[in-house]
Amino acid sequence: MNDWADALYELDRYEEALPLYREAYEGRREVLGEKDEKTLISANDLAYCLRNMDRREEALEYYRITVEGRRETLGATHSSTLWSLKAWAGVLQKLDRREEALPLLRELYEGYRDTLGEHHENTADAVNDLAYCCKALGRKEETERYFRITAESFRAVYGEKAPTALWAKSDWADALYALDRYEEALPLYHEVYEGRREVLGEKHEKTLISANDLAYCYKALRRYEESLPWFTVVVEGRREILGAKHPSTLWSINGNGDALYRLQRYEEALPLYREAFEGRLARNGWDNAQTVTSATNVALTLKKLGEYAEALPLYRQLFDTCSSFYGRTNYRTTDALDDLAFVLARVGQKEEALEKYRLLAELYGEDPQQRGNQLYARRNAAISLWNLGCKDEAREDCRQLLAEHTALYGADHEKTMSMADLLRRMGGA
Repeated sequence: MNDWADALYELDRYEEALPLYREAYEGRREVLGEKDEKTLISANDLAYCLRNMDRREEALEYYRITVEGRRETLGATHSSTLWSLKAWAGVLQKLDRREEALPLLRELYEGYRDTLGEHHENTADAVNDLAYCCKALGRKEETERYFRITAESFRAVYGEKAPTALWAKSDWADALYALDRYEEALPLYHEVYEGRREVLGEKHEKTLISANDLAYCYKALRRYEESLPWFTVVVEGRREILGAKHPSTLWSINGNGDALYRLQRYEEALPLYREAFEGRLARNGWDNAQTVTSATNVALTLKKLGEYAEALPLYRQLFDTCSSFYGRTNYRTTDALDDLAFVLARVGQKEEALEKYRLLAELYGEDPQQRGNQLYARRNAAISLWNLGCKDEAREDCRQLLAEHTALYGADHEKTMSMADLLRRMGGA
């Protein structure tokens, strides 16, 4: 019966195999006992069949029976026990139950390490699975430790330049990057790039991923000039291989623009930001986080260049989009509104600028933690009033603001003193 079920399983006829596996399991459990290895084989068969039918919750119980039985009868580090343990942990991860999978993956790694050694293929695969589980759980320190072990093991098992070993080293570098340990990540990214370029070629997507990693690592280190040649490699390669409108190409174009912006090379950054924005807008529409980011980059660069009239419609659209997409009090919405008010003032639309600063103060007022930002928005509203010729009203607002600054920050705080200086310049003190 079990052989018949196995034959059906091999033909992917799981619905027909399942009742036969159940019958075999129940019969063996009754005749041989729950912990007999043949009974446990049937429990394992049931688990695999249910898993392949996407009935993962049901499969878990049979994996548990198999592993617990084999731990007792064969030992915790027996190859059959570890194989079932791996499958059990895998199903838990598929169900996003990673906290439950984690101790099983630790046991799997330690079992293979103790029986086969650190630098065995099975051990390397087990510690790699453990690292990815820790990464998904946000356990950054453990992720880095296990990816380091994985990289060392894969190098020993497959060789320094093997694609698997290079991928593992890249994962290790990524884990260091996530911990803000950029100086340690950088030489690893260089090694991965050189290895992939040699093995896969300069224009292979994995090689370009490594060049992109290098560009962003230099950028994170604020070594912007050194990041630029790597961005050039990535952007040119991805334009050729993936196309100018591919999301990965647009991501790298935007990063290149970021590096130039940080270097205050706004004229050079602007066309890159525009290209990223136009590509993302065409692909995703306005209600998309990446489109909003790119539009913000274009608008900020125009603002830096003093191109306020051109920036104005972008800021109007950004405020409307962020209000509906993120909510009225989200920082992206308030940032867009603050910039919109600033640009309105610069193009001479002073009354609307005043209206927007007052709205900004209102939005900040909905969150007690934004008290300081609310005062700053009201300060800008008072300046707008002054510029509109409403001088008495502006002075009165500044007097009230000075009292609130003093209460919030203290009389000697720089923000309070700046407020007092503004009031003096308005002739109010």
